[in-house]
Amino acid sequence: MNIRNSFLVFLCIFCVAQPCALLAVQKSLPASSFERLNYSFAGKEFEEPYWGMTKGDLNGDGVKQWVLLARNSIVVGDFENEKFVSAAQCSWKGDAQGGRVYAYDIDGDGDDEIIISAVSFAKPASVILNFKNGRCEELMTNIPYSLRVVKGKEGFIGQSWSSSDYFFGKIFKLGVEKNKLKRAGSMVLPWLTYLYDFDIFETADEGLYCILQKGIDYLELRKKTGRKFKRMWRSPDKFGGSINQIFAPSRAVLGSDTGEFVTFPTAPVYLATGENLRVIAIHHDMPVKGIIGLKTFIRGSEAVIFRFDWALGFIEEARTDFLPGAAVDMYIDEGGDGAFSIYILTVSGGGFLGQATGSRIFRFDRKSTPPGK
Repeated sequence: MNIRNSFLVFLCIFCVAQPCALLAVQKSLPASSFERLNYSFAGKEFEEPYWGMTKGDLNGDGVKQWVLLARNSIVVGDFENEKFVSAAQCSWKGDAQGGRVYAYDIDGDGDDEIIISAVSFAKPASVILNFKNGRCEELMTNIPYSLRVVKGKEGFIGQSWSSSDYFFGKIFKLGVEKNKLKRAGSMVLPWLTYLYDFDIFETADEGLYCILQKGIDYLELRKKTGRKFKRMWRSPDKFGGSINQIFAPSRAVLGSDTGEFVTFPTAPVYLATGENLRVIAIHHDMPVKGIIGLKTFIRGSEAVIFRFDWALGFIEEARTDFLPGAAVDMYIDEGGDGAFSIYILTVSGGGFLGQATGSRIFRFDRKSTPPGK
C-alpha cells in the first residue's frame, strides 16, 4: 500500500471509529525526539537584502540558474563554493517593488520566464521577464494580479486585490497568449484563501487536500468534502509571519495587523518523496509583535518538516538549525530516491526598529528515508 492510499485509510478509520477525532489529531513528537538538520551549505552573506529566490532553466539548455530578487531588480547567477557569482543583473521600468519571484515556462517554448509578483502605488503591478544570453526583455509589466507558481496542473496562478483587502477574491489559473495574460478558470480552495496561504494536492482517489497557513496561526490540513473543506489535522504550534513587507500607504486595511504594509509570507509546501508524504513550513521566533509601526519582528527562523504516519497523522520529523535573522523565502530542490534539499533565504536587520542590511542562503539536505520512517 503506497503512502497516499495509507493516508486515505487513516482518515477513513478515524471517521468511522471517532467522528470528532479528526479535529483532535494534533500529534507532535517530544522535543527530544525530532531530528535537527545541520546546514550542509551556507553562502557568504550578501551586502544587500534579497527578498526572494528561485531556480530556473532560463536558456532552455537544461541548466538551472539561481534568480535572486531585490526590490527593484533581479540577479541571475550561481554559487562557486560559498560565493555567489553574478552572470547578469536586470531591472524593469517603473517603480514596482518585487515581493516574490518564480521561474516558469509560461508560453511552452522550452525555457523558463522570470515571474515577479510586485506592487506599485498600493496595487499589484507584477512583471514577467524573458532572460536570454545574459539580458532581460520585458514581456509584460503592470500586471494587475499578485502572481505565484505552484506544482501540479495549476502551475501559474494569480489573485487580484480589492479596495479594502490586499489579496481578495478567487485565485485564477493563468496563461499567456500573444503576450497577454489569460484567465483559465479558478482554483477550488477553502473560503477566503489568500494567494500565499496554501499548497494543494490530490490523492489516488482524486480527493482534494489543502495545506493551509492563514496569517500567524496553526498549520492545517483540510479535505474537500462536498462544497466545503473539512479540517483533518492541525499543528500543535503556530506558524506564519514575515518581514517581507512592502509599504502601501494609500491602502490601510481594516483589522490588518500590518497596517499599511502588504505582507508576502512563505507558503507551506507539500512534498511527496518516494513513499513518504511531507509538509514543510517556516517557523519564526517572534518575541515582539505589533508595538511600533505595527511591523513584525522576527528574532530567528527554522524550517519544520512534518511526515505523514498512517497511525498518528502528521508528526514532526525534523527541524533545521535555528537561523539568526528572518527567513523570507524557501526553495525545495527534489532529488532522486526521495531525497530533497531545503534552501532558506534569510534577511538580517529587518523589521521592528531596524532596516534590512543583508541576506544569506542556507541549504539543508535530507537523505532518502524508508516509508514511514
